Amino acid sequence: MPIDENEHLKDSFKARLDLLNKEIDLVDSTIARIDGITQAVKNWAIVVWAGSISIFLGSVELRPYLILTALLPFMFWISDTQWRRLQKRSVFRQRKIAEFVNSSAFDEAFKEHSFKAFQILDPVGVTHRGSKEYRAARSFARVFFFKEVAWFYGGLMLLSLLLGAFFLLFQ
Repeated sequence: MPIDENEHLKDSFKARLDLLNKEIDLVDSTIARIDGITQAVKNWAIVVWAGSISIFLGSVELRPYLILTALLPFMFWISDTQWRRLQKRSVFRQRKIAEFVNSSAFDEAFKEHSFKAFQILDPVGVTHRGSKEYRAARSFARVFFFKEVAWFYGGLMLLSLLLGAFFLLFQ
């Protein structure tokens, strides 16, 4: 028995709509997973930095070199930035999904039973990689100087520099 073309379009559309829902879940879980990784990077940064400070302060001979502990948060900051840049792919895609779902193109998709205007199942935004907006959202400098992260790692670096300067000048 031949399948009605209209039924075929409806079935295909429903399958793609289900995939869009799964993509939303996948994007959310990717963002959450990388949030966990960046939190772990921060935790390790604190542990390694504080441990290094303790070692340098515990030894009179090492105190003049305390300023070098400023490098540790910087290295963790670079690592955190790389993870956040990966996360930004999914955040960008999440924003594009929200824009599509809240646009008239979404309504048109339902009328036509077709997602012509939107690529389905692209959790890291591969279809957007060439765009200027995508590159700007993931730029190293933009992610590196994200306010909350910059304050965290910059604060650790500043404390190291201040402690190091104190022991260089007043010892």
